[in-house]
Amino acid sequence: MSEQEIQNLWDQFLNVWSIENVQKMTLEQYIQVGSKDTFTYWLEHMTRPIADIRGGDASKFGIFHRRDQQDKENGRGRIYDNEYCWFQKFGNTKEEAFKTIKHNILNVINAVTNNDLEEILNIPVSEMFKWKIAFLYQNQRTPQIISIFSKEMLDFLTEDKNLNRVESYQYLLKNKGEQSILSYGCQLVNEYLKANPKQSSLTPSDGDEVLNQSEFVPVIKKNENIMNQALNRILFGAAGTGKTFHTINHALSIIENKTLEALGGEDREELKKRFDHYKDQGQIKFVTFHQSFSYEDFVEGIRAETDDEGNLTYDVQAGVFKEICSDAQIEVTSKNIGANVPTEFSINSAIDNLIEKAKHTEQSFYTKRNAEIKVTSNQSGTLFALTSKDTTIPLSIKHIRDYLKTGQDNIINNRAYEWAIANSLRSVIEYEEISPDLNSRPYVLIIDEINRGNISRIFGELITLIEDSKRQGAQEALSATLPYSKEEFSVPNNVYIIGTMNSSDHSLTGLDIALRRRFTFIEMPPKPELLNGVSVDGVDIQQLLTVMNQRIEFLLDRDHCLGHANFMLLKEQPTLNNLADIFKQKIIPQLQEYFFDDWAKINLVLNGNDMLQSKTIEKSVIFPNADVEELGYFEDKKTWELAPTSFESIESFAKIIRHA
Repeated sequence: MSEQEIQNLWDQFLNVWSIENVQKMTLEQYIQVGSKDTFTYWLEHMTRPIADIRGGDASKFGIFHRRDQQDKENGRGRIYDNEYCWFQKFGNTKEEAFKTIKHNILNVINAVTNNDLEEILNIPVSEMFKWKIAFLYQNQRTPQIISIFSKEMLDFLTEDKNLNRVESYQYLLKNKGEQSILSYGCQLVNEYLKANPKQSSLTPSDGDEVLNQSEFVPVIKKNENIMNQALNRILFGAAGTGKTFHTINHALSIIENKTLEALGGEDREELKKRFDHYKDQGQIKFVTFHQSFSYEDFVEGIRAETDDEGNLTYDVQAGVFKEICSDAQIEVTSKNIGANVPTEFSINSAIDNLIEKAKHTEQSFYTKRNAEIKVTSNQSGTLFALTSKDTTIPLSIKHIRDYLKTGQDNIINNRAYEWAIANSLRSVIEYEEISPDLNSRPYVLIIDEINRGNISRIFGELITLIEDSKRQGAQEALSATLPYSKEEFSVPNNVYIIGTMNSSDHSLTGLDIALRRRFTFIEMPPKPELLNGVSVDGVDIQQLLTVMNQRIEFLLDRDHCLGHANFMLLKEQPTLNNLADIFKQKIIPQLQEYFFDDWAKINLVLNGNDMLQSKTIEKSVIFPNADVEELGYFEDKKTWELAPTSFESIESFAKIIRHA
């Protein structure tokens, strides 16, 4: 479309959805399955040439019309009736919820028409949705918003990740010149795409008009544009900056082929639900490194096991990384040959049905030697086998799933009981033909605290094999013979590694150069802006954290700044008691570690707010028989102690910010 045609479309939108019409808007006019006249359809689809906010599901609208009108149980912050689903935070009925949502939308419109963009930051509407509304209703003669709502793009264009959207727009508009806002927005998008050619589609999945929570299996064709995802990445930053928290978004971004920005606008509970779903299916694995973690835990090692006869055997067992690579390899092989493979849904259904039956009655199965085993389940879903010797053995659901997935007829790792169960369940498994035109599903391994382990010992030969150019299918592909199983092993190109690293903990082993160069590093800095609007008895918590971090960076370095996660509790419960507990239990102990108990510097960070008090040392009392005057360094020696009563006064916290 030409710029004039896009301008005409903008004018048409404002004619159809004037402020007066938004004020009179009904729920059916807001969102309705199959209707192209609704407010949300206009925002997401009709005005797409102006700015694209497609992606994710309809939860970004707060309330959505359900095509699947079967009964659904309320939960995870959502309420369902036979037509709609909405977030409980907006109201207990669909009428209350829509009234709240419409009120929030009108607040966005009022804020932009009154040139109060800062107000929009705090309005509870999903980010992409509310900023497109603000863009469309702004004064076209003096625009303040550019048609770019992706924080990722704005960060790139401003080269400053610490700016909020309002600050980003103000920065970028300085260079607009005489261009129209539409032309300038197009220019900036082209700049971004030129520098990021593999992201030619910023919203790869169309937004659904319905909420479908039953299946989370994104299907991506080989010819579709797939975002350029780093195979190996590490999220690094100071303690409390949300590194582990954000691994969920990064994992979902890889699996669902969505931008982090799009996922950031979705409900956190829904993201966690999808993450847990993929984790249950084995598509995501989570492990935490520590000093006792070894190559045998990560890749493979010999472990003592008891077989179904009670005999002790020593077999090679796969570690967490080899397991996820094996799962990913099954996926790759199936796709390459276009074979008939068991459907994930039928495997999960068969196992779930077995667990439900086993909770109530014993289930009988037969091993290859025709020995009968009785299987039961506890209420948490763990299966147990009762052997002929009246011993109880916990069973591995993962191995049952693997037997069903691979169709393996040989006993692996002495898992004869799991084989017996899988052999019985095969009769109810459904199969589908996998087209070679589909991309293999990605598998994600999350390694929390990656620098807490002995990296070289844990990774071993994988230091070479995880490199992009050494993966299966790459031009420089390599494989290695594993030391225990003597198997030839390589890393599939659909396995992604996400690590987290606390950059402030210098007591830990750093990543060696060989491993460091094979990872993409993504900094997770403190984000005081997430505390915007949080106040405790008049003390601005965002400013409090910002000021303290400025002092820490000056006295020490940026790696030791305080994370915003320490204060997130105050968003829900902004009380003086909670603020005092955060300082006593988190902030001050953390500063003690950072400054090695140099209380004078800690006092500087706190701006001499009287939380710390110096004590006079009576040298003659402590050293009655020594000539302490000869020890000159005692002259300047100070000891410090906390002043407990200072935490009971909001004035102590205000002094951290305020000049004397």
